Amino acid sequence: MDCGITVSFIYGVAYLTGTMSFGIPRLICVSFGITRLICASFGITRLICASFEITRLICASFEITRLICASDGITRLMCKGLVRGRPARGKKDA
Repeated sequence: MDCGITVSFIYGVAYLTGTMSFGIPRLICVSFGITRLICASFGITRLICASFEITRLICASFEITRLICASDGITRLMCKGLVRGRPARGKKDA
């Protein structure tokens, strides 16, 4: 009887030890998986941020282009105004 209890106890401890030692690597694997998911989601977030920054850069360059076009239009208007304000050829100012 004692021998049976001892064997059962030893088997139980071995089983618990095996379960615990097997469970810890599984927990490590699970936590590593969660870490990888967090890293992946962080990577996706970084990609979203990067694409948002690219969009902002495109918008900024579009605004700069519009400003250049507007300044070019203003320059053209000024040039036209200067041409109109000049006296005609061959005529002198009174």
